[in-house]
Amino acid sequence: MGPNGPSVDSVTPLAGQEPLGGERVAVEQWKRRFLIAGLLYALYILWELLLLLIFPNTSEGVQAFVFVGIATSLLGLAILLGLSVIALMRIRKTDLPLDLRQGALMRLGIALIPGIAVSLFIPVWILREPPLSIDFSPADPSELIAPLAVEFSLDRAVSVLQERGNTPIQYVWDFDGDGKPNKTTVVPRVQAVYDREGAYSVTVAVQLADQSVRTIGHRLIIQQAIFSVSPTLPIVDQPVVLSVAHLLEDVNALKEVQWDLDGDGKVDKSTTAPSVTYTYYQVGTVTVSATILLQNQTQAKYQRSISIREPPELPFPAILKADPVRLMGTAPFGALFQIETEEPVSRILWNFGDGATGEGEQIAHTYEKEGIYTVTSEVRSASGVVAELSTVVRVLEELQLSDLDFNGTPEVRGNRITGEVPLTINLTPVTAMPFVEFFWEVPGASEVGSTEGALQAVYRREGRYTLTLVGKNAQDHILRLPISVEVTGASSTIAIRLDPEGGVAPLDVKFSASETFIPGETISGFEWSFGDQSETIFGGAQVEHRYTQPGTYTVNLSVQTIAGKNLTAQKSIVVRAPVFDACILPSRTSGIAPLGIEFSSDCSTGNIREYFWNFGDGWESGEKNPIHVFDTPGTYEVTLTVIGADDQMREKSITITVR
Repeated sequence: MGPNGPSVDSVTPLAGQEPLGGERVAVEQWKRRFLIAGLLYALYILWELLLLLIFPNTSEGVQAFVFVGIATSLLGLAILLGLSVIALMRIRKTDLPLDLRQGALMRLGIALIPGIAVSLFIPVWILREPPLSIDFSPADPSELIAPLAVEFSLDRAVSVLQERGNTPIQYVWDFDGDGKPNKTTVVPRVQAVYDREGAYSVTVAVQLADQSVRTIGHRLIIQQAIFSVSPTLPIVDQPVVLSVAHLLEDVNALKEVQWDLDGDGKVDKSTTAPSVTYTYYQVGTVTVSATILLQNQTQAKYQRSISIREPPELPFPAILKADPVRLMGTAPFGALFQIETEEPVSRILWNFGDGATGEGEQIAHTYEKEGIYTVTSEVRSASGVVAELSTVVRVLEELQLSDLDFNGTPEVRGNRITGEVPLTINLTPVTAMPFVEFFWEVPGASEVGSTEGALQAVYRREGRYTLTLVGKNAQDHILRLPISVEVTGASSTIAIRLDPEGGVAPLDVKFSASETFIPGETISGFEWSFGDQSETIFGGAQVEHRYTQPGTYTVNLSVQTIAGKNLTAQKSIVVRAPVFDACILPSRTSGIAPLGIEFSSDCSTGNIREYFWNFGDGWESGEKNPIHVFDTPGTYEVTLTVIGADDQMREKSITITVR
């Protein structure tokens, strides 16, 4: 308080007053304090504005400042409120005129109210839910070339929601901004395919456990389009469909498409259709180019790199099966698709690639127009996990083969085959048209050998079957020829197998009737007669017998059943007489005197009655296998003479050298 009366705020002197003496020093001190307080107040306001710019923010490094920001704001609020209370009390206690007190109160409000307001607003702002965004890949704009698959992810947004106690349970995606859902998922990731260039408004409605919804959007701009690849992520050893159809205003204006499928600069396929199918057998990246030639003589060339990958691991085992197995034919072409899995399934969705969709574990579809279609199946398990499977259907122009014929057995008459069980089929299609590949579809066959070109199959069950011949030429024209197969019950068959089927006496032969078949009967035994005056044998299906004399013998087999039936069969065997000849096997042919040698005639053949040996040194023998000692060095000619039962004679000589 000055000598002339107090100031309003104890700092500012009343109008017309000048501080004197010690008061002047006090005023200067208050001014310095006020300047420092004002500077701190300004720094505090700047700090609060900085927090206003930074938050809300989902970055991990920034999240560490959340507590600091809230704490400083609340501390600043407490200080400002405390100063306001003190100042209000001082203004209230002063006895100055009302207009001066009102002016002081106004100056106080102008100074402190912004700080108080900011201190109250900043904690609310910091704790506010930050903006949620959609991440996508590829993120590089230069890679956004249609058609392409874009993978969208809400992982960061889900993390923010979960930190705030919100649990997402479902995601409804709109990929083109038309307001209609394109896909619903239970995971925060999804893939969408864009065929054309353009700007797309991508939105996703995130449904939370508390029934609330968060809508997140992103604008995707695709500036360029090239030929399509289906599936978008090609898999090794599986057909890939490449198409320029979406690049053509009028498909009828197309003259030809020249495809370089392996990046070697050479045309691998030329097609008059906008699509082509190709299979890659190695994992890696390949450059593919397509040159489009139009009827008006204009052309355009497109090029892109595609990555061939290993089949992705499914979240659970599942198989996509189709009937027919080879999904190719002429329009209208019908096929049956089925998913096989042991996983409990809640829903199976189908996209047939021609605009049609369906639902179910097994579903049929008919393609009315020519084209190459990728069939995809989305299998959702009971736990919400999704497995995606795909295959390719080719509906092509018909292949005409007027000279088609078949080599082999049985005979094909009017696209019909008949025969008894077991029916063995060995057929090879024949045509004069070059570069035609043939394949066979053989459902219901008991055994299937070859189905590429030649057919080898066996039917062991009675019934009516349909096998199909599929033919395709270099122009991708297709033939599907169904052949009816009627397999009737087998008649009684008494089979006799001989091992060997002939030979030189004495001959041991194994006989087998194991393939004997009598419909509706139980065999009780086999009676064998070998035709050589030996005793008849009653026994099993397999027996052995020795023929000691040459001749032609008739083997008789009688098969008896429990019901009393008796069926017979015969088979002949020729037993030849052995060739009559002499043969010598010495233990050695040379050595030092005295030299002992064992001579064997066991290799001689025929019905031999007598043996006569001449050793060339004056000695002889009538034994079959004699031993002789040569006492004197020299060269000796040893001769064996054999005499047969009919007085035939054969001789054999060898030379022995004694040193």
